[in-house]
Amino acid sequence: MIKQKLYIYLFTFLSLLFVFNDILTANSIIPDGVVIEKNQFKHGIGDQIGFVEKLKGKVIVIHDKKSTGYIAYKNMPLYVYDMIVTLKNSSISIKYNDGTSIKLKPETKISNVQFNYDNKTTRSMLFDLETGDVRFQIPQSLLELTETVIKTSYAMIRVKQSSDSKSAEAFIRALKMKTEIDSSIDTQLEIFNRTVPEDEVLLLNELERAVIQAYSLTTGVKKININEIQLLQNQFKYEVDQTEDLELDEKTENTGVYVSDSAIINPRDIDEDEIGLEEFDENMIEDKIEKNEKTQQEQQSIEVSEQYTEEIHEDNIKSMPSLPSKPD
Repeated sequence: MIKQKLYIYLFTFLSLLFVFNDILTANSIIPDGVVIEKNQFKHGIGDQIGFVEKLKGKVIVIHDKKSTGYIAYKNMPLYVYDMIVTLKNSSISIKYNDGTSIKLKPETKISNVQFNYDNKTTRSMLFDLETGDVRFQIPQSLLELTETVIKTSYAMIRVKQSSDSKSAEAFIRALKMKTEIDSSIDTQLEIFNRTVPEDEVLLLNELERAVIQAYSLTTGVKKININEIQLLQNQFKYEVDQTEDLELDEKTENTGVYVSDSAIINPRDIDEDEIGLEEFDENMIEDKIEKNEKTQQEQQSIEVSEQYTEEIHEDNIKSMPSLPSKPD
């Protein structure tokens, strides 16, 4: 009888331990001292730069590293310096004013650091990815130059496009001691090793992967195939919550769309057919896969498993230009 009670107590203790561990793990990604406001929402700094397109589970938005966070909801406006945090089993899709889209997997933390337009001819964006997995989709643009920079603890990744560039797509994973980067079709990235300043800038071409290890020289990149890109895309697909938009109390500020004259497009007016994101995801990927499979059948020797070829890009290495403005 005593032994049976001991087993019951032990089982209860272990169950509680697992429950508390899950709670601590889920909350550990939220910065210390942040209080979650459930019923009232306030605008962030400046004009709206984007909005929440889709989400699943609980996602927290924190304005300008303040002590108050808000539970994200569909169509929620986002601002410069906003930090977006996805908790366990949560995901979110965000659309920015220029049509750029980012998707976050669970337990990811990223901040909008910069979003600038210059006379409606150039656009620059800077993100600070502290931890987690993000898919970046950058549409084809009519601007003279668009520049997107993603900063992690160990790497600075730059997507630079001109008016004749095609849509770009990149997958970036920020881990404890390394950053993993995958470049999709028609995408070229410049990668700077932040922990080894003397390391030369690496040029990542389409369908290539690079890993930046903390405090280590970058030795090269690996080739990947189109099927691996499709697998990565599938990892960012999720069923959105079938719930109504969050209802806020009377104290909630008006959450209409505010875009300054310097913004070239209102996020509500974005047409995915014009920016080419859907075409990039569906048609381009499928065409590439069909061509890839046809080539494999003709050669009868190519495997579509994880076969990588090491390539050192000495000819492609060049210095990293400075960012458009105070990147931190």
